[in-house]
Amino acid sequence: MIVIQGDTEPASVEQQRRLGETAPVAVRLRNLFQVNVEEGRHLWAMSTCCTPTSAATAGRRPRRCCSATPVTSDSPRILGAFNEETPDWLSFFMFTYFTDRDGKYQLGTLKESAFDPLSRTCEFMLKEEAHHMFVGHHRGGPGGGAGPPS
Repeated sequence: MIVIQGDTEPASVEQQRRLGETAPVAVRLRNLFQVNVEEGRHLWAMSTCCTPTSAATAGRRPRRCCSATPVTSDSPRILGAFNEETPDWLSFFMFTYFTDRDGKYQLGTLKESAFDPLSRTCEFMLKEEAHHMFVGHHRGGPGGGAGPPS
């Protein structure tokens, strides 16, 4: 599970990397940046579970999330949703509303883990996932939902 979570965090940032160039209003740009910073923080949290002490406790497999593995068509992301493009704001809002909802349930399961470093990191990640779903539901937050999605 650590490997999957560690794979998805940078994937969503990579998917959304070009949206800032087309932000129609400042609040959408701000929320995009906040979501991406939080995804980076989630990756950092997963990588702490891969430290030598934590990895020795959990086994050798979690170390994979700490290595830089290039994503190619021969070596795609683990979860299919993270191999898709996010070319426009509507795709971003749908992604944050639905995919982050799924992530919330996955993090809720991980929070119950007996592996303490993982369990502790999931508490703040769950709060941030709730913000991601808010962004998706409200198309960018107060003022960001005015007019049709771009």
